[in-house]
Amino acid sequence: MLQFNVKRIMSLLLAAFLALTVSPVVHASDVSAQNAQDTICEYIEALDNNDWDKIITLSPDCDYQENVSFYYSEENAENDVGFHTITSAKLVTAIELDNKDLYDYTNAGYYFDTYNALKLYLVGVDMLANKESKYFYNGVNFFLTTLGQENGVWKVVLFSQAPATVIESAMAISAPISNDGSYMNSADIEKALKIIRSRYEGLILGSEGSVIETNIASNAQLAEEKGLDVNNSYNLFDTPDTTASTDDHARPSTIAVYMTSTRKVKDVEFYDYCKGVLPNEWYSTWNEESLKAGAQAVKFVGWYRVYNAKYPGKGYDVKDSDADQVYKAGSEVSSCTSAINAVGGIGMENSDHEIFYPAYGRGVSGEAGEQYSGKLSQYGSQYLAKQESYTYDEILDYYYSFSGVSTDAITTFSY
Repeated sequence: MLQFNVKRIMSLLLAAFLALTVSPVVHASDVSAQNAQDTICEYIEALDNNDWDKIITLSPDCDYQENVSFYYSEENAENDVGFHTITSAKLVTAIELDNKDLYDYTNAGYYFDTYNALKLYLVGVDMLANKESKYFYNGVNFFLTTLGQENGVWKVVLFSQAPATVIESAMAISAPISNDGSYMNSADIEKALKIIRSRYEGLILGSEGSVIETNIASNAQLAEEKGLDVNNSYNLFDTPDTTASTDDHARPSTIAVYMTSTRKVKDVEFYDYCKGVLPNEWYSTWNEESLKAGAQAVKFVGWYRVYNAKYPGKGYDVKDSDADQVYKAGSEVSSCTSAINAVGGIGMENSDHEIFYPAYGRGVSGEAGEQYSGKLSQYGSQYLAKQESYTYDEILDYYYSFSGVSTDAITTFSY
């Protein structure tokens, strides 16, 4: 989450003044930034023209085969999947953020290790779609856009849905400037925030404000996640349809996963997704409290991505690879499933009562890792559980509280 410190405020104020205009003035020291902005302009123009060759050229080389398969699929075109549904796209604003903020919104280490340089922008695009969905609606859509330098050329590495908190933080400092030099219409911003916030409640709104689809776990799904007997009517009655604590977090029913082996998208039941991820991200023989902390991290990476899709342009939320979390259907392990059940119905949110991206990484065996870093160490979770007798919630607090994702202690909610 964006922090309101002096450095961040000055960065965003400067970014607002450097927002894209039709004919921006570029000084020698701004050449790198301007080249990156040019890439954004070209990308949106290519989208407006459905110029898939250009989109592929402006994307990373490692995505070439996937992009060719997706953009030239007649089936995807006929079904209005991802960018195929867009009939018009006009750049409204592009505000540069501190690229270190990327750590608060994704597994940033993967991208910093892959590219020579990175730039992060909040991008607003006025869109028209053949078919509105959770990925696109008619009006100004906001995206967290990451550009990476590949062989000296800026490429669009990520074009993810922007969380409401990013937009609200930018608005609190300086309203985005449109590409004609004027300030954006506040009604467009309010409309975008309403649609995004409703998505967090599991309600997918169209541009006119009506519900076009939902993604809310059923009573049976919530009971199953807790390891309860779904055939027991008491268990079902005792499990609410939506969250109870803040009334703005609905546990998803499904998550859209790109299966890299088949290059197909599969809607996976959310509980099944967690069961298919945890054994592939944590050692199933580790301490129960480490596994429970891992279950929460895995669950909320997925939950966050259902709220803020990482790949809206291709119509899915996550990949099944280490680009996100490794998911393998049918890889369930009993110790991991027990950990998932033990924290079933227990939510994790930051001190602003927002779902956040709980980054995690390997860490170093035998070490706890950095406290309040905003990134959980997998080896560290085992160390804290086994050597320091930390409970799972103390492990989560150790890494995520008082960090870039939570200005104060993280909290829990029930669902």
